[in-house]
Amino acid sequence: RAESISVTGLDGQEKKLYFRGRRIVDAVLDTLSGDKYGLKNAQEVMLTGCSAGGLATILHTDYIHSALQKIAPKLERYKAVPMSGYFLMHDSLEGEPIYQTEIRSAFELANATSANQHCIDAVGNPKQHWKCYFAEFSHGFTQAPIFSINSAFDWWQAYCIL
Repeated sequence: RAESISVTGLDGQEKKLYFRGRRIVDAVLDTLSGDKYGLKNAQEVMLTGCSAGGLATILHTDYIHSALQKIAPKLERYKAVPMSGYFLMHDSLEGEPIYQTEIRSAFELANATSANQHCIDAVGNPKQHWKCYFAEFSHGFTQAPIFSINSAFDWWQAYCIL
Protein backbone atom coordinates (compact mmCIF):
# COMPACT_ATOMS: atom_id res chain seq x y z
CA ARG A 1 0.00 0.00 0.00
CA ALA A 2 1.48 3.33 -1.04
CA GLU A 3 -0.08 5.59 1.59
CA SER A 4 -3.48 6.94 2.42
CA ILE A 5 -3.03 10.55 1.34
CA SER A 6 -3.16 10.01 -2.45
CA VAL A 7 0.63 9.67 -2.73
CA THR A 8 1.32 13.36 -1.99
CA GLY A 9 3.58 13.03 1.08
CA LEU A 10 7.15 14.31 0.78
CA ASP A 11 8.67 13.26 4.06
CA GLY A 12 7.95 12.72 7.70
CA GLN A 13 10.10 15.39 9.27
CA GLU A 14 10.43 14.91 13.02
CA LYS A 15 7.72 12.27 13.05
CA LYS A 16 7.85 8.53 13.50
CA LEU A 17 5.57 8.07 10.50
CA TYR A 18 6.96 8.49 7.01
CA PHE A 19 4.81 9.45 4.05
CA ARG A 20 6.81 9.01 0.89
CA GLY A 21 4.11 8.93 -1.78
CA ARG A 22 5.90 11.34 -4.12
CA ARG A 23 8.98 9.16 -3.94
CA ILE A 24 6.82 6.17 -4.83
CA VAL A 25 5.45 8.02 -7.88
CA ASP A 26 9.01 8.89 -8.92
CA ALA A 27 10.17 5.28 -8.43
CA VAL A 28 7.27 3.96 -10.53
CA LEU A 29 8.06 6.44 -13.32
CA ASP A 30 11.73 5.43 -13.13
CA THR A 31 10.86 1.72 -13.29
CA LEU A 32 8.44 2.16 -16.19
CA SER A 33 11.03 4.22 -18.07
CA GLY A 34 13.51 1.37 -18.13
CA ASP A 35 14.05 -0.96 -21.09
CA LYS A 36 11.69 -3.58 -19.66
CA TYR A 37 8.57 -1.40 -19.83
CA GLY A 38 9.54 1.22 -22.41
CA LEU A 39 7.76 4.31 -21.09
CA LYS A 40 10.65 6.34 -22.48
CA ASN A 41 9.42 5.42 -25.99
CA ALA A 42 5.77 6.34 -25.35
CA GLN A 43 4.03 8.60 -27.82
CA GLU A 44 0.64 8.60 -26.11
CA VAL A 45 -0.06 8.31 -22.39
CA MET A 46 -3.33 8.38 -20.46
CA LEU A 47 -3.18 8.70 -16.69
CA THR A 48 -6.22 7.39 -14.84
CA GLY A 49 -7.43 6.15 -11.49
CA CYS A 50 -10.68 5.62 -9.63
CA SER A 51 -11.86 6.92 -6.25
CA ALA A 52 -8.72 7.76 -4.21
CA GLY A 53 -6.77 6.94 -7.38
CA GLY A 54 -8.98 9.41 -9.24
CA LEU A 55 -8.10 12.11 -6.74
CA ALA A 56 -4.41 11.19 -7.03
CA THR A 57 -4.77 11.50 -10.81
CA ILE A 58 -6.13 15.04 -10.43
CA LEU A 59 -3.45 16.01 -7.92
CA HIS A 60 -0.57 14.64 -10.01
CA THR A 61 -1.68 15.30 -13.60
CA ASP A 62 0.76 18.17 -14.15
CA TYR A 63 3.62 16.63 -12.18
CA ILE A 64 3.48 13.40 -14.17
CA HIS A 65 3.05 15.29 -17.44
CA SER A 66 6.16 17.33 -16.67
CA ALA A 67 8.11 14.18 -15.76
CA LEU A 68 6.97 12.43 -18.95
CA GLN A 69 8.11 15.34 -21.09
CA LYS A 70 11.64 14.70 -19.77
CA ILE A 71 11.42 10.89 -19.80
CA ALA A 72 9.67 10.35 -23.14
CA PRO A 73 10.97 12.72 -25.82
CA LYS A 74 8.57 11.21 -28.41
CA LEU A 75 5.50 12.00 -26.28
CA GLU A 76 2.86 13.60 -28.50
CA ARG A 77 -0.33 13.21 -26.48
CA TYR A 78 -0.94 13.13 -22.75
CA LYS A 79 -4.33 13.13 -21.09
CA ALA A 80 -5.63 12.48 -17.60
CA VAL A 81 -9.00 10.82 -16.98
CA PRO A 82 -9.75 10.67 -13.25
CA MET A 83 -12.84 8.70 -12.25
CA SER A 84 -14.81 9.49 -9.10
CA GLY A 85 -11.98 11.59 -7.70
CA TYR A 86 -14.16 14.41 -6.41
CA PHE A 87 -14.68 14.03 -2.67
CA LEU A 88 -17.12 16.47 -1.15
CA MET A 89 -15.83 19.35 0.93
CA HIS A 90 -19.16 19.34 2.66
CA ASP A 91 -20.40 19.45 6.21
CA SER A 92 -21.96 16.34 7.69
CA LEU A 93 -25.73 16.09 8.12
CA GLU A 94 -25.17 17.46 11.63
CA GLY A 95 -23.55 20.59 10.13
CA GLU A 96 -20.04 19.66 11.25
CA PRO A 97 -16.98 19.99 8.96
CA ILE A 98 -15.78 16.49 9.87
CA TYR A 99 -14.26 15.41 6.56
CA GLN A 100 -12.53 18.75 5.94
CA THR A 101 -10.99 18.55 9.41
CA GLU A 102 -9.79 14.98 8.80
CA ILE A 103 -8.29 15.89 5.42
CA ARG A 104 -6.57 18.96 6.82
CA SER A 105 -5.04 16.86 9.61
CA ALA A 106 -3.90 14.16 7.18
CA PHE A 107 -2.52 16.77 4.76
CA GLU A 108 -0.48 18.40 7.53
CA LEU A 109 0.67 15.08 9.02
CA ALA A 110 1.94 13.84 5.65
CA ASN A 111 3.41 17.20 4.58
CA ALA A 112 1.34 16.67 1.43
CA THR A 113 2.55 19.87 -0.17
CA SER A 114 3.43 17.93 -3.30
CA ALA A 115 -0.22 18.04 -4.32
CA ASN A 116 -1.03 20.25 -7.34
CA GLN A 117 1.80 22.78 -7.14
CA HIS A 118 -0.07 25.38 -9.20
CA CYS A 119 -2.88 25.29 -6.63
CA ILE A 120 -0.45 25.48 -3.71
CA ASP A 121 1.23 28.52 -5.30
CA ALA A 122 -2.11 30.23 -6.03
CA VAL A 123 -3.48 29.70 -2.52
CA GLY A 124 -0.38 31.30 -1.06
CA ASN A 125 -1.32 31.07 2.61
CA PRO A 126 0.35 27.88 3.92
CA LYS A 127 -2.49 27.41 6.42
CA GLN A 128 -4.87 27.00 3.47
CA HIS A 129 -2.74 24.66 1.31
CA TRP A 130 -4.78 21.68 2.52
CA LYS A 131 -7.70 22.88 0.38
CA CYS A 132 -5.64 21.93 -2.70
CA TYR A 133 -6.19 18.32 -1.69
CA PHE A 134 -9.81 18.71 -2.77
CA ALA A 135 -10.43 18.30 -6.50
CA GLU A 136 -12.83 21.24 -6.54
CA PHE A 137 -9.84 23.51 -5.81
CA SER A 138 -7.01 21.64 -7.48
CA HIS A 139 -8.72 20.82 -10.78
CA GLY A 140 -8.95 24.47 -11.84
CA PHE A 141 -5.18 24.85 -11.60
CA THR A 142 -4.39 21.77 -13.67
CA GLN A 143 -2.71 22.77 -16.91
CA ALA A 144 -2.45 19.43 -18.74
CA PRO A 145 -5.56 18.09 -20.52
CA ILE A 146 -7.92 16.47 -18.03
CA PHE A 147 -11.38 14.96 -18.40
CA SER A 148 -13.04 14.03 -15.12
CA ILE A 149 -15.69 11.33 -14.86
CA ASN A 150 -17.69 11.30 -11.65
CA SER A 151 -20.76 9.41 -10.57
CA ALA A 152 -23.81 11.35 -9.43
CA PHE A 153 -24.00 9.21 -6.29
CA ASP A 154 -21.05 7.80 -4.40
CA TRP A 155 -21.86 5.30 -1.67
CA TRP A 156 -18.65 5.87 0.28
CA GLN A 157 -19.11 9.63 0.36
CA ALA A 158 -22.79 9.42 1.28
CA TYR A 159 -21.96 7.04 4.13
CA CYS A 160 -18.65 8.46 5.35
CA ILE A 161 -18.87 12.20 4.67
CA LEU A 162 -22.52 13.10 4.98
